[in-house]
Amino acid sequence: MASTGVAILAASFATAPMAQAEQVIELGLSTPLSGAAAAIWDKGSEFMCETAADEIREGGGVSGQGEAYYFEWLSYDNKCDVAEGTKVAQALLIREISEMGVDILLIEQNAEIALTIAGYGCVLETGKVVMQDKVDVLLQNPQVQTEYLGI
Repeated sequence: MASTGVAILAASFATAPMAQAEQVIELGLSTPLSGAAAAIWDKGSEFMCETAADEIREGGGVSGQGEAYYFEWLSYDNKCDVAEGTKVAQALLIREISEMGVDILLIEQNAEIALTIAGYGCVLETGKVVMQDKVDVLLQNPQVQTEYLGI
């Protein structure tokens, strides 16, 4: 099953010490490493992440609270398939939340998965926020139930 360009970004804001007291922010990259679109997306996505991380490092990192933070990423194969992309998002979130207990920013087209994991949600349509609330409130919303959850 082919999918449109979907990006899932899970960011861990907990830090892991590196040499010389540097701090790292880990990013999870969901990209086709196999499947029909792998030749187009895999190397380009990894190249963009590597380039961005290098530029941030060369610029001295991102500073906050007197510390310099740098980025690392982990590539996960979504096989250019929406269902696999959902599994990737779950793997990233489960890993980060259960092992590190950190805050996560999730951009996900599967509302059921996103609302199962999140504490607060924003529903976007064509790039505009059309509703936002605590997840338990969104799950009770009739529009969310019919249009996004198929209930």
